[in-house]
Amino acid sequence: MTERFTPTPEGRVIETPTSKNWIDASGVVWNWVNSDHDIMLTDAKEIVAAQHELAGGRSFCLLVVLPEDVGLTHEARAYFNSTAATMNLLAFAFLARSRVARMVGNLFLRLIRPPVPMRLFTDHEEALLWLRGFVSK
Repeated sequence: MTERFTPTPEGRVIETPTSKNWIDASGVVWNWVNSDHDIMLTDAKEIVAAQHELAGGRSFCLLVVLPEDVGLTHEARAYFNSTAATMNLLAFAFLARSRVARMVGNLFLRLIRPPVPMRLFTDHEEALLWLRGFVSK
């Protein structure tokens, strides 16, 4: 069963047209994706810029919370897997909140072979536990 929760952003939040981004006390960068439209290449670049700004040049883990309905263009998928986007990224977790989001996450995992560890979760605590293992290394 997919969990339904709304996290409370900690500290500074950087909003893009398609997401909210923040870094929690353990050093995990959160990306809460809005469900109002597909993510295009320009959106992907804004999201990555926000994540890197929050990390402040340090290595970080990323938790992406996928909405119930999410779309991602081929160009955006390719950019999220680029060297520019994955620079300083230690590990990447998707939190899927619906069957559609799970399908998108699984498709992303199959089509894109990221240069960092990546997993799909339906429970945010399990995702954070997994990511925090990389932060402490």
